Amino acid sequence: TPDATLDAPITAVAGATITVDWSGPAAAGDSLTIALPDTESFVNFVYVAEAEPAQLRMPADPGVYEIRYIYGPNDEIAATHRITVTPADASIDAPATAFAG
Repeated sequence: TPDATLDAPITAVAGATITVDWSGPAAAGDSLTIALPDTESFVNFVYVAEAEPAQLRMPADPGVYEIRYIYGPNDEIAATHRITVTPADASIDAPATAFAG
Protein backbone atom coordinates (compact mmCIF):
# COMPACT_ATOMS: atom_id res chain seq x y z
CA THR A 1 0.00 0.00 0.00
CA PRO A 2 1.45 3.40 -0.91
CA ASP A 3 1.86 6.19 1.63
CA ALA A 4 -0.95 8.70 1.97
CA THR A 5 -1.96 11.32 4.54
CA LEU A 6 -5.22 13.04 5.44
CA ASP A 7 -5.79 16.29 7.32
CA ALA A 8 -9.39 17.18 8.16
CA PRO A 9 -11.46 18.47 11.09
CA ILE A 10 -12.22 16.06 13.94
CA THR A 11 -15.88 17.14 14.02
CA ALA A 12 -18.35 18.28 11.36
CA VAL A 13 -22.08 18.96 11.13
CA ALA A 14 -24.28 16.35 9.45
CA GLY A 15 -24.74 17.14 5.77
CA ALA A 16 -21.97 19.75 5.71
CA THR A 17 -19.21 19.80 3.12
CA ILE A 18 -15.71 19.85 4.62
CA THR A 19 -12.25 20.45 3.21
CA VAL A 20 -9.86 17.50 3.35
CA ASP A 21 -6.17 18.10 2.67
CA TRP A 22 -4.55 14.96 1.33
CA SER A 23 -1.30 13.65 -0.05
CA GLY A 24 -0.83 10.37 -1.83
CA PRO A 25 -0.07 8.73 -5.14
CA ALA A 26 -3.15 10.17 -6.92
CA ALA A 27 -3.33 7.02 -9.03
CA ALA A 28 -6.21 6.38 -11.40
CA GLY A 29 -9.32 5.74 -9.31
CA ASP A 30 -7.88 7.01 -6.01
CA SER A 31 -10.65 8.44 -3.84
CA LEU A 32 -11.55 9.80 -0.44
CA THR A 33 -14.50 8.08 1.19
CA ILE A 34 -16.41 8.52 4.42
CA ALA A 35 -17.62 5.35 6.10
CA LEU A 36 -18.57 3.86 9.42
CA PRO A 37 -15.51 2.26 11.07
CA ASP A 38 -15.12 -1.48 10.52
CA THR A 39 -17.32 -1.47 7.40
CA GLU A 40 -16.33 -1.79 3.76
CA SER A 41 -19.20 0.25 2.34
CA PHE A 42 -18.99 4.03 2.24
CA VAL A 43 -21.55 6.81 2.60
CA ASN A 44 -19.97 9.32 0.21
CA PHE A 45 -16.83 9.72 -1.88
CA VAL A 46 -14.83 12.05 -4.10
CA TYR A 47 -12.05 11.19 -6.55
CA VAL A 48 -8.76 12.80 -5.49
CA ALA A 49 -8.06 13.78 -9.10
CA GLU A 50 -10.87 16.36 -8.80
CA ALA A 51 -8.94 18.67 -6.44
CA GLU A 52 -6.44 19.09 -3.64
CA PRO A 53 -7.75 19.92 -1.15
CA ALA A 54 -10.88 17.85 -1.67
CA GLN A 55 -14.44 18.77 -0.72
CA LEU A 56 -16.28 15.88 0.97
CA ARG A 57 -19.95 15.92 2.04
CA MET A 58 -20.67 14.50 5.49
CA PRO A 59 -23.36 11.87 6.11
CA ALA A 60 -26.85 12.97 7.18
CA ASP A 61 -26.73 10.68 10.23
CA PRO A 62 -24.64 11.76 13.24
CA GLY A 63 -22.00 9.37 14.55
CA VAL A 64 -18.33 8.43 14.43
CA TYR A 65 -16.98 7.89 10.92
CA GLU A 66 -13.67 7.41 9.10
CA ILE A 67 -12.42 9.40 6.17
CA ARG A 68 -10.33 7.03 4.06
CA TYR A 69 -7.82 7.48 1.28
CA ILE A 70 -8.53 4.58 -1.07
CA TYR A 71 -5.73 3.53 -3.42
CA GLY A 72 -7.62 2.92 -6.67
CA PRO A 73 -5.58 0.19 -8.39
CA ASN A 74 -6.39 -2.37 -5.67
CA ASP A 75 -8.96 -0.58 -3.43
CA GLU A 76 -6.64 -0.67 -0.42
CA ILE A 77 -7.05 1.80 2.44
CA ALA A 78 -3.86 3.89 2.42
CA ALA A 79 -4.81 6.32 5.25
CA THR A 80 -7.66 6.97 7.69
CA HIS A 81 -8.88 9.93 9.74
CA ARG A 82 -11.54 9.61 12.46
CA ILE A 83 -14.29 12.27 12.43
CA THR A 84 -17.40 12.78 14.58
CA VAL A 85 -20.47 13.95 12.68
CA THR A 86 -22.75 16.00 14.92
CA PRO A 87 -26.48 16.73 14.47
CA ALA A 88 -27.40 19.78 12.44
CA ASP A 89 -28.73 22.60 14.61
CA ALA A 90 -31.83 23.97 12.95
CA SER A 91 -34.50 26.24 14.31
CA ILE A 92 -37.45 28.15 12.92
CA ASP A 93 -38.45 31.58 14.14
CA ALA A 94 -42.06 32.15 13.08
CA PRO A 95 -45.15 33.72 14.60
CA ALA A 96 -47.47 31.41 16.52
CA THR A 97 -50.42 32.38 14.29
CA ALA A 98 -50.84 33.81 10.81
CA PHE A 99 -53.70 35.12 8.72
CA ALA A 100 -54.72 33.31 5.55
CA GLY A 101 -54.50 35.01 2.19
